[in-house]
Amino acid sequence: MSRFDEATDALRSTAKWLVTALTGTAAALVAGVQLTGLGELEGANWPRLIVATVALGVALGSIGVLIRDTARILTDEFVTLTDLQDAFINAQLTTDPARGAELRRLEDRVKNLREELYRQAAPDLGTLQRRLREANTVSATIVENSVTYSQQEIDQASERVRVLRAAAQEVADYANYDRIRTLTSELRRKRSAVAGAAAAGIVVFAWATNPASPNKPVKVQIERSVPTPDPTHHALGNNPLNGPRGSIG
Repeated sequence: MSRFDEATDALRSTAKWLVTALTGTAAALVAGVQLTGLGELEGANWPRLIVATVALGVALGSIGVLIRDTARILTDEFVTLTDLQDAFINAQLTTDPARGAELRRLEDRVKNLREELYRQAAPDLGTLQRRLREANTVSATIVENSVTYSQQEIDQASERVRVLRAAAQEVADYANYDRIRTLTSELRRKRSAVAGAAAAGIVVFAWATNPASPNKPVKVQIERSVPTPDPTHHALGNNPLNGPRGSIG
């Protein structure tokens, strides 16, 4: 496994973890949404019903966009040495302009690093592919007719195939690493904006489904108690027939 292949695997592992986290977030959001609150928004609250529906759609849609773009890192088409040939790129520009433009960008990136990637095997990508094809043909011929070739010739042919295949694999590994790194960078720039939209959608949905309750008048009941008269006081102190209390009749 080359250094570029290891770096690509690390980026894909991060993307896989992110897809799992986003999917869990979406599931938790759906499970925690108070859908019963939507049914209570009727009558004069119909504007809140529209706002809540749109907000929920924005939140779930934003998370869906992140999942889709992240999953693209895991499912992107593998780039080979053949994909970086001029003839193939020109054909792709006709049938799939976006794919063709990306392959052209990768071809330019690989050419800028030819001294590190394949210069020891060929001066350019077209020559590298041609030499690899010829070396494979010679190697297959030697295997089929091994009796007519010396051990030295067999070893030389095998070594030539090994060097050319290693160079072709290095080119492909770098192209795929650059492609995945580019997708990851694009996702990183988009992630903040989309995550902000999802958070805003959740907040607006919560606000719309929880309208303020109208103020109800408070009833206050005051009970007035009537004092109970003292019968003794009434009989002795207020009876005019008895005269003043404590006097001698």
